[in-house]
Amino acid sequence: MREIRYINPPNLGWLEYDLDSNEIDYIWERIKEKEISYESHKHKLVADIHESKGLQDPDDWFFNNVVLKCSNTYSNIFHNVGSNLPVPEGDYPYYMKDWWVNFQHQNEFNPSHNHTGVYSFVIWLKIPTEHEEQNKDNPCNIKLTSSFQFTYTDIMGRIKQFSYNLNKSWEGTMLFFPSKLVHQVYPFYNNDGERITVSGNILCKI
Repeated sequence: MREIRYINPPNLGWLEYDLDSNEIDYIWERIKEKEISYESHKHKLVADIHESKGLQDPDDWFFNNVVLKCSNTYSNIFHNVGSNLPVPEGDYPYYMKDWWVNFQHQNEFNPSHNHTGVYSFVIWLKIPTEHEEQNKDNPCNIKLTSSFQFTYTDIMGRIKQFSYNLNKSWEGTMLFFPSKLVHQVYPFYNNDGERITVSGNILCKI
């Protein structure tokens, strides 16, 4: 019998990164500062959320210690998404244009959208709900209450989704992905807690 070969065409994906305690503490310090001087970021979002504030990154600490590590890893595993931009060969001067913190309350959501830039990220800092508890009375076939979801097309052109069913175990996790990857955040219910997330966009100086 002749060999049947398996061909799996390359495709882009995303990274999961568990922040260490120093990185998490750094983010919380930036969030505490927002009470003093940070401007609202809410007008830049499509989301229906309680509050959003822009953050600062003194001396580019988070960019240099976390973002560059993720972008280099992404290039090595998948592809340098910025390689099609009009910059000199091998020279991709990335920078973090902005990052912000979102405070989401029950019933609020972030509809299907993508971001500006080459790469983007989301970090779950505080998750007040448990997915199983949130969906125990959910009559829908797919249980998406209190979930984060990516949307993309497969090789047949069909719309596919990949969902993160959120609970407290995801606190401190960062997703790093191409900015044009569509995603959305589903609401949670019957919980007076606050979901706190941080997002950011990475651009290329051209």
